[in-house]
Amino acid sequence: MKIPGNVWNSEKLPTARGLTCFVLVALVASLSLLGGVATAHRPADPKPLWQINARKLGPPGGFFGFQNNNTLLISWITPDEPLPRLPKKSLPAVPSHLHVLFLDAKTGTRLGERELSVPSAPTGLFISHSGNLLVRVGSLLKLHTPNFVFLNQAEFSAPDYPSRIEISPDGRRIALCSEQGLSPKAAIFDADDLKPLGSSPDGQQSCPKQLGDDSFLFMTYSGNSVQSAVQNGENEPHNPPLLVANEVHLLNGDAFMFANGNSLVVRTIDGKLLMTDDLPKKREFVPLTAKDARDSTIFAVETVRLTGLEGMPLFPIIPMFHMPVPDQIAVYSLKEKRRIFSIRVKGGTWGVGRYELSPDGSLFATLSNGWVRVYKLP
Repeated sequence: MKIPGNVWNSEKLPTARGLTCFVLVALVASLSLLGGVATAHRPADPKPLWQINARKLGPPGGFFGFQNNNTLLISWITPDEPLPRLPKKSLPAVPSHLHVLFLDAKTGTRLGERELSVPSAPTGLFISHSGNLLVRVGSLLKLHTPNFVFLNQAEFSAPDYPSRIEISPDGRRIALCSEQGLSPKAAIFDADDLKPLGSSPDGQQSCPKQLGDDSFLFMTYSGNSVQSAVQNGENEPHNPPLLVANEVHLLNGDAFMFANGNSLVVRTIDGKLLMTDDLPKKREFVPLTAKDARDSTIFAVETVRLTGLEGMPLFPIIPMFHMPVPDQIAVYSLKEKRRIFSIRVKGGTWGVGRYELSPDGSLFATLSNGWVRVYKLP
């Protein structure tokens, strides 16, 4: 830039104090601008509404999540008798009890504890949209009220084969999937009353990897490549699955998210772009860890920081590699199309514990490093 000659006229130079103030103001302004970009993804250390040592609540493991906006559940299983020596190929099923602890989500106060007779395995706990409890008891899925009053049950179509359960982000649909050789079967039920709703779409050679509000996520294999197939629940010939060459997670409202390195993309089931976000270099999203708020479009996803070797010009025969280290948990609002909350992951190298969102998206809970913490979201 050409400097006018009269700039250097001593009569027009600012005083030393004025010059110092000018330089400081300019420096602060430039740092603020740089900081606005650099700290956009740098989470603060928010103060939790409450926290409690998890060891005071019960043994580790089991379910951790919200029953409703006011109640947080923690569960564990205790065998009624000593477990035998575990065989190498299968786990023994022995009589046990499922314990469910009810906590006030906003204060951490104990509200009560219930228990239910179950086998030691396979067992699982799910929460329906209305807050009812869905308990897997071996080859059965049993529906109970929050007070453990039995309502209904459903059974796997092929209980002798490996089987799993998938529930939609809104908690309204639940799928019982039995992998039976080349003929997998997935029965869909209303999660609030266990009335049958049908089965997974025709033409699929596997059970759905995830169940959406009105969609399905399948994995497709072609040679050495793997793709995610997002299919609308209408199952019409003119509405073929949408193929995505990335790891996909179905979100509330029949949207889905996927990541391409440090870039996050959210689209509708028909492919319309809803939102994007980018992380700094050497940071990546982990879509498979995403969690949803049942009654809103708030969702959370883990991010990792890549460490390790990068570029070895003097040793070209040594391959480059990166070691993913848990970094943050980021919370997004699809309504606002932006990140609304971030928290650093403290401790650990291969896992961040568990985290959940309240149904209305107002609370964020973590169970990590032996502590339960609940935060209020903006």
